[in-house]
Amino acid sequence: MSTLTKVFVLLVSVLALFLCGAVVTLIGNNTNWQQAYENQRDITEAAQVQATAVQMKYSELDAVKDRLIAEQRQVNASLVERLVELQADRDEQALARAQAESQIATLVALSESVQQSNQNLHEVEQSLQGALREAYRARTNAEAEVIALNRQLNDERALTEQLESVRRRSQEQIYLLEEENAELRQRLQAAAASGVEFRSEAGGGVTMAIDGGTSPRVPIRGEITDIGDNLVSISVGSSSGVREGSEFRVLRGGDYVASLVVELVEPQQSAGRLINSQDQVFVGDRVSTGFD
Repeated sequence: MSTLTKVFVLLVSVLALFLCGAVVTLIGNNTNWQQAYENQRDITEAAQVQATAVQMKYSELDAVKDRLIAEQRQVNASLVERLVELQADRDEQALARAQAESQIATLVALSESVQQSNQNLHEVEQSLQGALREAYRARTNAEAEVIALNRQLNDERALTEQLESVRRRSQEQIYLLEEENAELRQRLQAAAASGVEFRSEAGGGVTMAIDGGTSPRVPIRGEITDIGDNLVSISVGSSSGVREGSEFRVLRGGDYVASLVVELVEPQQSAGRLINSQDQVFVGDRVSTGFD
């Protein structure tokens, strides 16, 4: 039984005693004391019943109170748990806020750095544009100089080609003249050994008379049939008048390519080595001992 219930029972008891005293006083003043006693007994019994009912009510109230206290404890425990959760959420929010503030500060610093970089890039771009303009002007001037130099080079190339053509023709003529002179000396020596008579003609020409006739000099012509590592074969041999040491001109399309000195002679072909090559020779190139 709780303290509040005990106090209540005590008050009820005191009230009952007070009522008893009042009843005794009333009985003392009343001649019908027996009737008063019975009334007092009824009142006491009623008070006891009422006290019992009150005590039961207070017991029920105690049970309700205990149930409410238990529920309140459960609510308090739930509130404590919720408070802990809220505190954790607040800590997480504070941490997230601190992280967000740090990120914002980083972004602000990055933005300032980007702005500074953009400003630097703008300055560099302006500098590069100026340098590009200077480079473009220099390129334009260089292109103009290159064009002028190309024109001059083309003119010089054309002149060089002309000079080279003249040189080749001159060298070809020199080779032909040397070849003709060598062949002429050989024939002169052979004629002198065989007793052939030489006569001079108008214009400085020389003819040799055999049995009272005149035999003009005829060039030996052929073509390259094979190209080896060291020797080049041609399609004419001793039956055509080729001798060891004979020199042929190698021609392609009327242009001088090289000279060929015969080293091996057979009746229908011969072979020799190239000298004074101006270009690569091929099978099928013409060879000749005189002017065409």
